[in-house]
Amino acid sequence: MIDVVGFAADCRLWGRLDLGAGRLTDLLNVSTSLRLVDVRLESLADGHALDLPELDLDCDELLAVVAGGPRGDPSRRLGTRSMRVSVETPPYWIRGDIHSTPASDPITSTIRRSRWVPLTDATLSYVLVAEPTEYQAAVLIVNRARALSIKAVIEILPPLPGEVARERVAPGLQTPDIAPAVSAGAPHGPSPGP
Repeated sequence: MIDVVGFAADCRLWGRLDLGAGRLTDLLNVSTSLRLVDVRLESLADGHALDLPELDLDCDELLAVVAGGPRGDPSRRLGTRSMRVSVETPPYWIRGDIHSTPASDPITSTIRRSRWVPLTDATLSYVLVAEPTEYQAAVLIVNRARALSIKAVIEILPPLPGEVARERVAPGLQTPDIAPAVSAGAPHGPSPGP
């Protein structure tokens, strides 16, 4: 069993998951639902919490999950290059490093990946009960099918009063935004509400 921290459109959640011998990213990419135990759901709107002994959760309801459990077979790891990205997946704004093989562009290669993509050195920003909040994670697994955009980052902008710091997306960068590819036929989950 591993501890799980997840982020859905209206709440954040904690629970425990029987991962088995695999990696969480692999499990998310092959599963349509997860069975969590000892679950706590916390509303983003008003902070009220609900404790459940068990919850069957549709993977499409999750927008991001903090990675936990084993990292996989070290002999299968490849050297990678990384790129800092900004991911818009309302109500969350995520910054982190996406990785790819040295010969490929990290964002372009994301289009060819499975729907759950790990970001390292990640910060997830959101509003909890009207307060800007940030969550830091060594590895955050993002549901790219629910992302509105994934873009390369070039600089950090200072926050306005009451805002969380934002990073500026490269204005003329040749790297594509993956949102059009997702909507044009790559597998994706339900669209966000209006």
